[in-house]
Amino acid sequence: MRVKINWLDKQKRISVGSLLLFFCFSTTADDLPRFEGWARASPQGASNASVYGKFFNPGRSPVRLESIEFSGSEIASVHKMIDKDGMLGMRPGELIVGAQESVRLEPGGMHIMLMKLNAPLFNGCAYSLIFKWAGGKISAHKFFVGEIDQSTPPLFSDSCLN
Repeated sequence: MRVKINWLDKQKRISVGSLLLFFCFSTTADDLPRFEGWARASPQGASNASVYGKFFNPGRSPVRLESIEFSGSEIASVHKMIDKDGMLGMRPGELIVGAQESVRLEPGGMHIMLMKLNAPLFNGCAYSLIFKWAGGKISAHKFFVGEIDQSTPPLFSDSCLN
């Protein structure tokens, strides 16, 4: 026995199925903050480094960063510079990115502190950070390394040139 399937009905099912798959797998990733990061190369023997850049939250709700992982250091966390009676210091900071907003990490301000580095950060290399957000979302982003005295983001590369 042969069953004839109307072409239009089959096309509608494929379209509806495609839309469901699209929304199931794409909306979560689209709501995660984006990060464009950079760092300065670290001198041989340095135990710490800072990562700068910009977060952008394309979502409709604010997001809070809970933790950071970097395989090249024992500790990675958000810090901010403070000026207390003319003395500069650092303190752990909290990072919340508002809906449709950006947060900049800059030298002399808020930054990601990498402590107890396993090896120096090399000029021309790209490294990965893993961000864990409130609510259980996780995102991975690269940051790129420029010269030791770099004061602005370096030209981006996808691999280590050294």
